[in-house]
Amino acid sequence: MTVAVRLPEELENDLRRLATRTGLTLSDCVREACVAYIAQQQPTDQAADVHESEAYRLGKHVFGIADSGDSTRWKNRKQLIAATLTAKHRARSPRAH
Repeated sequence: MTVAVRLPEELENDLRRLATRTGLTLSDCVREACVAYIAQQQPTDQAADVHESEAYRLGKHVFGIADSGDSTRWKNRKQLIAATLTAKHRARSPRAH
């Protein structure tokens, strides 16, 4: 969506300096300012929703579905992968009689 806004010259100059200093576009600066303003005006429980990225918002319903409940699982991931591969290899290899 495109929105045109008239700014006083001094505010526009400040905005341009900020954009140059931060490496953002004017649109990015205005967008971030709008998000911050809306978050400030909303009740606390709604403020967090304003800062969610579009990608996170779209995928939020599937995040955590496959959670194992073990918060340390990622630390042992290499050992878990090795054990899984070893088990698969044993299951596929011919057994000596």
